[in-house]
Amino acid sequence: MHEFSTLDIVRIFNIPRERLREWLNRGFIRPSVQGAKGQGTKAIFNRDDLYIIAMFRDLIENGLSRLSASACAHQIKRKDLSAISYVVFTYIRYRNRVVINARTGKSYKEKRDAVTATVRFVKNQAELKKVFGSKAPWDSILIVNLEKLKKEVDTIIGR
Repeated sequence: MHEFSTLDIVRIFNIPRERLREWLNRGFIRPSVQGAKGQGTKAIFNRDDLYIIAMFRDLIENGLSRLSASACAHQIKRKDLSAISYVVFTYIRYRNRVVINARTGKSYKEKRDAVTATVRFVKNQAELKKVFGSKAPWDSILIVNLEKLKKEVDTIIGR
């Protein structure tokens, strides 16, 4: 198993070190192998972490907030990435509608935009077509071609 440090991540993705440090400190991304536990210790990432970082960055570059992209990244971390080709992120915006709080079950009138988001992990194009089979109940949709991102990362790291 290959392991990668934060310096490797900075080099591989050509991102500023401070940006990566912010993503780590705010919990947007997390290393699977080892988290840095203070001065002199390193955060260690595996190959799947690199794929997730690539997806996280792609979601941000396509307009998602870091918080939404992070939620997607944390969900995919629990999956077998070898079985996923596409990540489908759909969301609906509500304004002045009654919204149900998922934690309390109470409804309230939302005065600002609220977003309901759904993340689906899709294995192949046939399954992707099923997502679009019915009337689209969402306002916006973003599809990440995870298979392509994995190939790009593998090319950079020389696999």
